[in-house]
Amino acid sequence: MGSGRIDEWEVWQYAARLSEVTVTERVRVLRIFATEAGIDPADATPLHVVRWYSSHADDWSQSTHCTYHSYLAAWFKWLQLQEYRADNPLVKVGAPKSP
Repeated sequence: MGSGRIDEWEVWQYAARLSEVTVTERVRVLRIFATEAGIDPADATPLHVVRWYSSHADDWSQSTHCTYHSYLAAWFKWLQLQEYRADNPLVKVGAPKSP
């Protein structure tokens, strides 16, 4: 689901000289989101995001939640910059409280 855009985002992150760990973790988490939400992550709505977050309320620490939120924020910002998406669903979701 949406692997073309994810692959493209991966290349852009390497071009920006982000670390291997950063890129691989962001891509890994985004693919998990896509699979668990059953959607192309480029088309995610605020409801998809909050449902995914709430499905992990018992198994993610607050730190993990904040980290994964930052990965989605980077993804949606990149989609907007590339003009693949006009909006950012995280604006409606809001940021989780930092630990």
